[in-house]
Amino acid sequence: MTWGFERGCIYNRKSDIHDVFGGQQQGGIITPAEAAVVIAITGEKGIGHGYDDRELPDSTFEYFGAGRLGPMKLTDRNKGLLEHSQNGKSLLLFRDESRKRLRFLGEYICDGFEWRDAPDESKAIRPAIVFKLVPLDKINETVDACPKGDVPAPPLPPYLSTNFESSPRQRLSLPFPRHLEWEPFTNAAGLSAHMF
Repeated sequence: MTWGFERGCIYNRKSDIHDVFGGQQQGGIITPAEAAVVIAITGEKGIGHGYDDRELPDSTFEYFGAGRLGPMKLTDRNKGLLEHSQNGKSLLLFRDESRKRLRFLGEYICDGFEWRDAPDESKAIRPAIVFKLVPLDKINETVDACPKGDVPAPPLPPYLSTNFESSPRQRLSLPFPRHLEWEPFTNAAGLSAHMF
């Protein structure tokens, strides 16, 4: 989901992002608490701060994490970007064109990160986080290119391949010993329940 943004179009950081989603007013990674989105901003301005983002020939993107001085840490914004998918958030990438004008590059998925020695804002070498961002379109193309029906599904383990219409023991799909069948009972409050 591109959240109404169109690839290649220019947007205003304040009115189109912060006024809509909230999030941090400064920095290249925006992690709004109330919206299911993480926004990453790249651009040449970041090079002076120790961020050497680049698009690779295969359309993936190397995106430097947040942290201008000293070793980067996998906390706060960096953690939010890394775990965006696990947290059910879209990752939108923009390029800073100038004066808070951002060009939408598309929706991406963070496919992990690596530690890399790189200069910080003071030119001191430090461990930096470099995220690998993959365009969502590229992932969809890969899935669409997979052959359909050519690869048989692996067989289910015996404890999952049961007849669900028979006993409660089989409905659990677990190999319970016979003496541990489900038995109904009524508790002190008169509520019906089940126990082993």
